[in-house]
This record gives sequence, structure tokens and C-alpha cells, in this order.
Amino acid sequence: MPDLMGRLGGAIKAGSTQTMHKAAAEAKKIHTRQLVKAIGPDLRMSNVGKNGARLSIYYTVDTRGEISSASIAIRGPAHLIERPTKPHGIYPKGSRGVTRRKSTRKTVGPVIVNTKTGKSNLIMPPARGYRRSAMHPGTKGEYPFALGQKAAEGAVLRIVRGNIFAVIKSGAGVRMQYVGKS
Repeated sequence: MPDLMGRLGGAIKAGSTQTMHKAAAEAKKIHTRQLVKAIGPDLRMSNVGKNGARLSIYYTVDTRGEISSASIAIRGPAHLIERPTKPHGIYPKGSRGVTRRKSTRKTVGPVIVNTKTGKSNLIMPPARGYRRSAMHPGTKGEYPFALGQKAAEGAVLRIVRGNIFAVIKSGAGVRMQYVGKS
């Protein structure tokens, strides 16, 4: 019996890492599908940065200790798509040293003047002409990572249950049959 338990413990430890890699790879695939639904097949967010901000899903498997564990994360400015944003103003670059004062010219709203250079910057939103600032209406969060976690939960559980059962079966050296849902 001690020999059986030793074989079983070694098999579980070795099989745990393989199981975590399989489960994490499946979860990554499911999370990536959710991300594609939210931002498109190129996984780039348009109008963010110079060439569009790229988002990607990655996983790491921690093999320290007796049982391995895996963690899934998202790389890139995911907060822009994951969480909603409040309405806010968009002002010209060089916001440090920028003050607002009442306009003496015939313009709509305050004039934004850089106190270092004394120049006013203009930004141009589409179809409204030149403005010194613009109001962003805010965005609604799409929550692709949270939805991916919900979608991946069942698949990961199936993989872990099936692989651990197979590992125990092979480590014990006995003929066993898995009777649970798969």
C-alpha cells in the first residue's frame, strides 16, 4: 500500500502541471474569443495610441509546491474596454501649466492658454469646426474578460476533472472508469 500511495502522489504531481497547461490554454482560447467579439479580429483598439492598442491574453503556470496552479491575465490597456468611463473633457496637449480664462475674442467657451508659451492650442472634433476642448460622452464597458471567465469556468472544470482522473488511474496502475459528467 505505501508503494501505491508513493506512485499515486508522484503521478498527481507530474500530471498536475500538464493539466494546468491544458486548462489554461483552453481558458485563453475562450477569453480570446470574447475579446474578438468586443474589439474585432485584429485585437487592436482603434483610436488608441499611434497604431491602435493591441490586447492579448496570456497565462502562467506556477509549479512551486505539490499542486500546480495557473493564472490568466490580459496584456494592454484593457481597462478602456473592460470598464465604463464617465463623461469627461478632452483638452489640448501640454496640460501642465494650462489655465482657463474667459475669452475676450468671439469664441464659444473658455480659451485654454499655456502659461509657459502664452499660446492657445486648438483641437478639432469632427464636423464642429475648431474648438479648444471637447466633451467626451463616456463609454459603456463591454466586460470581455469577465464574460470570458464565466464562459471558461465549465470547460476548465471538465478538463481538470478528466485529466486528474486519468492521472490517478495511471498512477494507481488499476483499471478504473470515470462515471461523472464530462
